[in-house]
Amino acid sequence: MGHHSKKEHHEEIKHTKKRTKGGYKIFTVVTFFILAVYLAGYLISFATRPSVRVESVEMGSIMLPATIEGLIIREESVVTSTRSGTPRYFYTDNEKVAKNKVICSVEDSAKVEKIEAEIDTIDRSIIDIQKNRTDISVFSSDINNIEKQIDTVFDDHTYKFLSGDISGVYDMKERAVSYMDARTNIWVAESSQSLSELQSQRLNYEAQLGENKSYITNALSGIVSYRTDGFESEFTPENMASITKENFKMSYDVSYIRHSSDVKEGDPLFKIVSSNTWYIAAFIDENESVDWKKGDTKELYTTVNEEEKIIIAEIYSISPKEGENFVIFVTDKDITDFISERELTFKINEDKYEGFKIPNEAIVEKSFIKLPIECVIESVGETSVIKKDNEGDKLVNISVTGYDEGFAYVNQSTDGIKLGDTILKGTGMEAQSYTVSELVVYKGVYVANSSMAQFKMIDIIGQNAEYTIVDSESGYGLRIYDKIVADAATVSESQALY
Repeated sequence: MGHHSKKEHHEEIKHTKKRTKGGYKIFTVVTFFILAVYLAGYLISFATRPSVRVESVEMGSIMLPATIEGLIIREESVVTSTRSGTPRYFYTDNEKVAKNKVICSVEDSAKVEKIEAEIDTIDRSIIDIQKNRTDISVFSSDINNIEKQIDTVFDDHTYKFLSGDISGVYDMKERAVSYMDARTNIWVAESSQSLSELQSQRLNYEAQLGENKSYITNALSGIVSYRTDGFESEFTPENMASITKENFKMSYDVSYIRHSSDVKEGDPLFKIVSSNTWYIAAFIDENESVDWKKGDTKELYTTVNEEEKIIIAEIYSISPKEGENFVIFVTDKDITDFISERELTFKINEDKYEGFKIPNEAIVEKSFIKLPIECVIESVGETSVIKKDNEGDKLVNISVTGYDEGFAYVNQSTDGIKLGDTILKGTGMEAQSYTVSELVVYKGVYVANSSMAQFKMIDIIGQNAEYTIVDSESGYGLRIYDKIVADAATVSESQALY
């Protein structure tokens, strides 16, 4: 009896353990299922939440120079050929020359080459005779002095060349050739019985040479240039005040005078720029130049032949003309850098804007109700207005995005106020009815400091193609290190960001 009872008790314990184990399995499965559902929901939420890039608001600056078109005016003159023929040049492009120098010659090259060869042969014969004369030349002392001068020219420049300074090579060449020509002229001009026939032949060939060759000189000292555009006589310091906007629409093609090409009578041979002072004429927007005055110094930024240049220029004159300010700048620096230019595109980098620097894509426009500030009531951390309707006066909370002088800018809402509503303006016995009627558009950004996108108005003080400078001192605006949505097109106001 007792044995049977013990067996039954053992079986009961066994069944209890089975039930407990089965219940544990069910609990585990249910728990796993709940966790799986939660994880799946989280993953779906994470995958579908908006991808919003934010940036921190920081101080910065941008330059906003206006692009200006200018015309260059110089004291310049073009020298043309007096005959047809082949030019032969004695100076390089942009070289400085004194006045009355032979810049080039124009000749019948075939005939001149033969004549000069004959003259050279005669000169050599004359010099040989002069060197071997037994009688003493009356000009021997002059010739000795000239030869000493030639030695001095070479001695003066030798030390410079040894040190690597070759800047005086053209000066040495010109002085040496000048002395040697003087010596040759003395020898061939001196009369003697043995030279008379050779001198007669030489004079005959020189006459022929003059018929087939012309020497072209410059009347003014300056810089010789072989680039012309045909407007050298039209744009001068004397008539530059008469330049109009139509002149900026014309084409100014610069041509290079080829040294290897034959010319006709009247063709340009070279240009002489006779002064280092040059001018730039431009029409500039009145807003850009409102504070400018004669004598102000400006920095003009430009590019010539893919090289950036800065022109330090002074305002020569400024006057209203054709709806803008007609400004003429003057400078005496770096004329050779611009000697081949007529048109000049430049900027004046003096408009620097500083404040909060934000990307242009972060800016969005939004409409606001504009209310006189006397309508707004602030109390216990809330902002409201008194709205009048058929049911009487009632206090309505509003959301003010910003203020300026005398006005508040309020979001429209169905439970707040909207266009056409009547509210009270002022307090007490002086309160008057005011109809909400004005809607204005303001620019702003979405601030992402919290989990919701909040619109904040901004005051723009400068903008270029990529960035905007926002007033950093606006009381209702951004603060340093605020987080803003970098691309406003990706979100809407009050959208959850996280």
